Amino acid sequence: MEYGTLSGRRGRVAVATALYWILFLGFLLSFLASGNAISMALTSDRIVDAAGMTIALASYSIVRLPPTGTFTYGYHRFESLSSVLLIFAFILMLLYTAIVSVPDIYSPLVHSPIYTLYSSVLSLLLLPFIAFLLHGDENLTARTMGIHTLQDVFTTALALGSSLILIFYPSGIVLFLSSIVIIIVSILMNWGLIARNLRLLMEGTDINAAEIEAALKGRFPMVHHLHVWDVCRHYRVATVHVYASEENSLHDLEPVRKEFDDYLRKYGVNHLTLQFEPSPGKEH
Repeated sequence: MEYGTLSGRRGRVAVATALYWILFLGFLLSFLASGNAISMALTSDRIVDAAGMTIALASYSIVRLPPTGTFTYGYHRFESLSSVLLIFAFILMLLYTAIVSVPDIYSPLVHSPIYTLYSSVLSLLLLPFIAFLLHGDENLTARTMGIHTLQDVFTTALALGSSLILIFYPSGIVLFLSSIVIIIVSILMNWGLIARNLRLLMEGTDINAAEIEAALKGRFPMVHHLHVWDVCRHYRVATVHVYASEENSLHDLEPVRKEFDDYLRKYGVNHLTLQFEPSPGKEH
């Protein structure tokens, strides 16, 4: 599988998807065998991970569908939409786990964590390899899952440590607190991804358009109403209005358009629309 080609990247994501389903089945069996909250939290995480990887694999085809009369930019935002939905589903499942684990505080019986220990060890062996497969992928959903996989290494290590503690000190309160710590750490680690994807869906960008417009006005005082937004991670769009003399032809204004285009490309803009307008007070 050559990494730089589309088929090579898709092949890596396919392998990562299969491995995540294997990890989900491992933790599901662990939860069914032990019934403890740690296994439930990690099972919730793995089902969302496996579903996310499946969507990432499907998005390679979906985002390349041609634009239509309704979706004139195509389906690029499917990546961001699926990433946000997956992360929120993940958080909701973790919150559910926190709620149903409350009775563990008062329970005199603690289910054996040995199965959670086994599945955590399996995860720690496979997760770094999955992260390697997804490293540097251009697909936003796959990239999101790659970052999340590195976070999974940390939360799985916490689960492994908690399981070892429970083997030597079986306690309902320890089980509950361990589950809560894993849940809080998981949510905090995903917060940045949530913010980035929501910003994209809200047609925002990570650059300051007001500062760019002010800089352009220093060179072109006739600039106004610059708007910049991201359609997806690799498609940044800008529109700008420019006052021009009515004596100027489009041929005369072409150097201006080219200078605008070159300047905004420094900020990742790869689709620019300029609207030339008559100077104020000179309209007929």
